[in-house]
Amino acid sequence: RPAAVAAGFEGTVHAIHAADRYRALLALRTFAHARSVHLFGEVLHYTDRRSAATAAVASELEAFLRGAGISATARPVAPTIEDTFIQRMGAPEAA
Repeated sequence: RPAAVAAGFEGTVHAIHAADRYRALLALRTFAHARSVHLFGEVLHYTDRRSAATAAVASELEAFLRGAGISATARPVAPTIEDTFIQRMGAPEAA
């Protein structure tokens, strides 16, 4: 079942809303704690290497992007089956 697959996701996912998604994508891939960043419809899905509280990570991501001159909001979201698939196949930035 899709919900069971999504439940196997390791870590937390944050949805990043930014007007310039491509610049935000490139910037987030340089963030010291980034595990993966990929496009997901109108947002980016970001996964952190740490198991920090999601509210703290969201604030850090917004501050990091603001420092790069990118206006964005971040919020924790439930991982989807697509997130789990990408995680199991390997992050696109590592290819």
